[in-house]
Amino acid sequence: MFKYRDEATAKKIVAGISDFGIKARFMHICGTHQDTIVRFGLTQMLEDA
Repeated sequence: MFKYRDEATAKKIVAGISDFGIKARFMHICGTHQDTIVRFGLTQMLEDA
């Protein structure tokens, strides 16, 4: 359903976040950014990290 612009890079970023070993929560303040996060499936990818 969603497609990453550069899936390999997205996976590297998520792996890097996971390597911190802490639970992080990202907050957005801009609707345009939220639209991009949802459109490219990053919400689910970050939740899985």
